[in-house]
Amino acid sequence: MEKCDFCKRKQPDDVFYLYSVYHMTGGRVQKGYLCQSCSDRSYGDKWYPITVYYQQCEISNFGHVREVRGN
Repeated sequence: MEKCDFCKRKQPDDVFYLYSVYHMTGGRVQKGYLCQSCSDRSYGDKWYPITVYYQQCEISNFGHVREVRGN
């Protein structure tokens, strides 16, 4: 289980969006996760499913596209 960087709650992996990857010195990689409810509340985007692609994607009312993994 990952922890949301905004609300700090641990939740199942399928409710998170990977929103940042930091490449640290020594080859270490740090990833930042944001849960769906914090993403919708913080950024104000309304997300709609895209059904044309072979991958499951969503598009926001601001034109941002994200890939949905898991559920």
